[in-house]
Amino acid sequence: MAGRRDQILDAARACFSEQGYAATTIEQIAARSGASNGSIYHHFGAKDGILAALYVSALAAYQDELLALLRRFAADAEGGIRGAVVHHLEWVEAHPDETRTLFEHRSTLERTARASDLRDQNRPVLAEVRAWVLGHVEAGSLRDLGTLSAAVWFGPAQAVARDWIGGRLKGAPTAVAEELAEAAWRSFRA
Repeated sequence: MAGRRDQILDAARACFSEQGYAATTIEQIAARSGASNGSIYHHFGAKDGILAALYVSALAAYQDELLALLRRFAADAEGGIRGAVVHHLEWVEAHPDETRTLFEHRSTLERTARASDLRDQNRPVLAEVRAWVLGHVEAGSLRDLGTLSAAVWFGPAQAVARDWIGGRLKGAPTAVAEELAEAAWRSFRA
């Protein structure tokens, strides 16, 4: 059954990308995936369930790799700060469809009954990332940038990623990874 579920998700991703979430119907997803409407409702409940599954799956894949990186650099603040920026751009480059889902559908997901799926996915990840940062702040190797931490750490890389996904950046996002990693490190280092 995982095969059918994946077929539905692949079809939905393509439909959402081509026409947008609002214009896509369950019937279009069914036709493209070869699944019945009943099968779609069985797996996902409704269209917002499909969007939540696509979004949370992409986000979880990104976050799992980020947390693994931060755990590898548990004692190395510089390696973690720099590595996370590089990871961000490498992941975007390697996963353009998932990145597009994350960029284009967050606000839509937040307006559905499935918004709690996003919060449930983010809560423990954000807590672990914050604990990693605070551990290095307490050790004296990082400055505590508080609520600005994510913007300073990932904001420039996120802007590059959006430009690349939107076709406004020619060349690979990873071409600027080291420069952005250096900028993030300069901002964070104590």
